[in-house]
Amino acid sequence: MPAQMFKCIASLVPPPPGFIPPVLWGDEATVQSRLGKDFTAITLSRKVYPQWHYPFDASGVVELFRTRFGPVKRAFEAVDTVSRHRLARQLERIYSENGVSRSGIFTITGGEYLEVIATRR
Repeated sequence: MPAQMFKCIASLVPPPPGFIPPVLWGDEATVQSRLGKDFTAITLSRKVYPQWHYPFDASGVVELFRTRFGPVKRAFEAVDTVSRHRLARQLERIYSENGVSRSGIFTITGGEYLEVIATRR
């Protein structure tokens, strides 16, 4: 889910030239390439994000992230009104597809990430 969210943001607010996407830290080959010469005992493990629980629906999560989560907040601030509306709808769709509402609690299951443990040489 986080990768979907960041791809959505990048489609409306492209990163600056030369920017290396943080999601590449989820790619084993990229991590090995970046750390290989300076680190030993590199251990890579796939993990699952914990669930996040919110006392509102997917549109409430959009509003929370729009006002409190740096990358989403900056994206909303960088685009015009029409693009803000489009971004809100796209993020709401992403959150809805990755979440479920029960008894007034909206739960998002985050997805997979790569845990990296290494020792500096």
